[in-house]
This record gives sequence, structure tokens and C-alpha cells, in this order.
Amino acid sequence: MGRPPVPMEQSTRVLRARRVVQAAIDAENKAASAGRPTDAAFKHRKPKHLPSVVANTTDPQSRIMPTRKGFLQGYNAQMAVSADQLILAVSLGQSTNDQACFVPMMHATQKAADRLHASSGNDDHKIGTILADAGYASDANLAAAGRTV
Repeated sequence: MGRPPVPMEQSTRVLRARRVVQAAIDAENKAASAGRPTDAAFKHRKPKHLPSVVANTTDPQSRIMPTRKGFLQGYNAQMAVSADQLILAVSLGQSTNDQACFVPMMHATQKAADRLHASSGNDDHKIGTILADAGYASDANLAAAGRTV
């Protein structure tokens, strides 16, 4: 998957950065030899304030999320599904960790199942066992109060 790694000296980003630095040095030397003031002459001026945090301007609520293959700009999505593949609850959040999402999703799922059972009268729409992956494992989630069947 993807290109094989190359030595740091041969990386396209490193080569491009070296060309940019060399061009800046050449431009400064050329300006100095022509008698024009260089950037060094303006060091007493206060530099413009640059933002220290970079934000996604198209979707400011999204966050940098870690994945198995690196990072991506996005959301943390949670979904609760019944045994018959009916979506009971969905949530989008900014938290990179799933642990804090378990109890709110469990309560939302219980409310949705209660509404389904009230409208259909079908006992299949009652919550029995809740399954979650290891990302939700915490002492608080394992000890969370749930409905007894």
C-alpha cells in the first residue's frame, strides 16, 4: 500500500524545502549586492501575528482524529443497531475516545427501543444484551447501570 519509504535526504518535501531556502538565500544575496535593504534591515519591526492554531475553515467543528493509518480531519461517529439491523441511535462528536459515548448512547438506544415497543407491541424491540467493542472499555462503563431484563 503506497510508495515505499525513501531516505530523508531524497524525500520530495525535503528537496522542495531546500530549494525554497536556497532561493531565499539567493534573493537576499542579490538584494544585498544591488544595495537594496534586506530583511535583516527590518528586524526591528514587530512581525505580524500569525495564528498558532490552524483550523479547518470549511468545517470548523471537525477535529483531527487518530486512525490506524495516521490522522484525518473528521468526527467520531457512534451508532447503535438492533439485532434485526435497525438503527436505533446515532451520534457524532468531537471526542477522539469512545469511552465517554457509551452511557449516552445506551440511554438513547433504550429510549428508541421503548418507543418502538410502545408502537409495535413486539417483544423483539426490548433491549436484552448490549454489545460494545473494546474502545468503550472503562470501569465506569462496565459498572454503568442498565435495565435488567
